[in-house]
Amino acid sequence: MKTELYLTMMLAATVLALTNEHVTVTFDDKGCVTSLRERATSRELVSAGAFVGISLEKCGFLGADRAELKDGRLVFGFPGDFGSLAMKVEPFEGGWTFVLESVDVPKAKRVFVGRLCPSFGTYFGTRANMVSDGASAVCLRPYDLHAAMACTKGFLFASVEAGRAAGARVGLAAG
Repeated sequence: MKTELYLTMMLAATVLALTNEHVTVTFDDKGCVTSLRERATSRELVSAGAFVGISLEKCGFLGADRAELKDGRLVFGFPGDFGSLAMKVEPFEGGWTFVLESVDVPKAKRVFVGRLCPSFGTYFGTRANMVSDGASAVCLRPYDLHAAMACTKGFLFASVEAGRAAGARVGLAAG
């Protein structure tokens, strides 16, 4: 059986959606993931939350406050003069690779990608950076050795030092 792989990106008012044969992930115009839904079961796999963010030396975490699709790239902006970042989305069978192409966040210490809060969780795989139960799983993995990842009972995320963020890649698969 041949598996078809396709990617749909649309910006309609406040929603951006990426769809493959297994799941649909939607973003709002503030850069939050509002849904990661299995297509076969309609099961919601994550709670809403900021998809990208930056850590600052003295101020903690700052999530993006806007997002748009521009020239085929997802562009996230941060409040005030904290800057922006742009990423390309590349589909693969079962998920997407998010490639940080430009990172203009001069006050950032680290860049976080894919801050996801799974809505379920029986098993927490710190080596795979995956949360699963008997029916579904969400996996978020950085592809680069200089990047970090974490799987806690509340979040999955990948991060990289801000100065090394351009070119960093993070994969998201779910279902």
